[in-house]
Amino acid sequence: MFERSLRKLLPFDADVLLAKAARRAGHDDFAADIHAPLQILLRSLTQQADLKPIGHVVAFNDLLALLVNHLQLRSDRRQWPDIAGTSIARPVFITGLPRTGTTLLHALLAGDERLRAPLAWEVMSPSPPAAVSSSRDLQRRRLQARSKLRWLDRLAPGFQAIHEVGAELPQECIAITAQSLLSLRFLVTYRLPDYADHLAQADMRPAYRWHRGFLQQLQYGQTPLRWVLKAPGHLGDLDALLAQYPDAVVIQTHRDPLKTIPSLASLRMNMRRAFARTPDAGEIGAEVSAYWQHALQRCQQVRETSGAEHFVDVCYDGLLQAPAATLAAVYAKIGLHWRASDAQRLQQYLLANPQGKHGRHSYQADEFGLSESGLRQQFSDYRLQQGWA
Repeated sequence: MFERSLRKLLPFDADVLLAKAARRAGHDDFAADIHAPLQILLRSLTQQADLKPIGHVVAFNDLLALLVNHLQLRSDRRQWPDIAGTSIARPVFITGLPRTGTTLLHALLAGDERLRAPLAWEVMSPSPPAAVSSSRDLQRRRLQARSKLRWLDRLAPGFQAIHEVGAELPQECIAITAQSLLSLRFLVTYRLPDYADHLAQADMRPAYRWHRGFLQQLQYGQTPLRWVLKAPGHLGDLDALLAQYPDAVVIQTHRDPLKTIPSLASLRMNMRRAFARTPDAGEIGAEVSAYWQHALQRCQQVRETSGAEHFVDVCYDGLLQAPAATLAAVYAKIGLHWRASDAQRLQQYLLANPQGKHGRHSYQADEFGLSESGLRQQFSDYRLQQGWA
């Protein structure tokens, strides 16, 4: 009875969600290309996600917030048309398999005053642009983001030990593309086979057009800095990324999939367990290994046709064992001078953020139906390319 009432009160119905978002934003000028992915996402949530009541509430309100942001940014473009002329020059994108040091590298680069990363609070609440907002309003938006993220700790205890989140920390690009309704972000949280199939075949250029517009929104009226951005999800969509950002530099991090894939399965299980009734560990293991094998293949295809000047490679082991030398080499390749102050800042960050700061991440590959022999075979091409086979 309760769940039936909940589904009636908060239905996964596109018309209801779009109408609610329009009432909150004050207009209904949605981009035409969000309707198809929204319908498929809602169908997957209804028929395949097997959500607990709390999962249903979280998914509904999350989608509503994304749609409101979508409308608010489109409204801001009309009110401040100069946003569209904001230049995004030579952005740096960090990608690679999850659990390969992308978050660490992003944090280290984002700490440089010459670079700029989107922060979680401004991705969650990007409207109106900071340059036309009062300091009181910006503080209110920060506090709201902190409050929302505290709920994640309660819903998914242990998640911080796997992947640290915080309102003032750099945010992943999948949180930006989520507002285009084309994003890996939804698959991390929910079981959505139909939506996953759609995402694998979709034209991702609308997601990256939205991404550029979002960066313009955040940068509007401020001193332009070079953007440093991060998402493992870029790995399979580099063609769409480079079509939108032809002057981008892509840093690809590398670590043996025998170590990364089981860790990623554990992360996804942690999130699914918070929202779904009975997440299947074996299904999650097969899902993540297949997805990232395909993403690596697509990445390699783009790398072979796009030119070496776009790409920088970083070894996870090198980043951990020789962080100063690794970071200095990255700086040289992205065209930044490595200074003594950068080495000092690096040391301070590493002392303040040791591995295991938020607890130990424990898991076993066989929990997820994964084996060393199976992963060796599945990722044999990539492992051979990296010299691990």
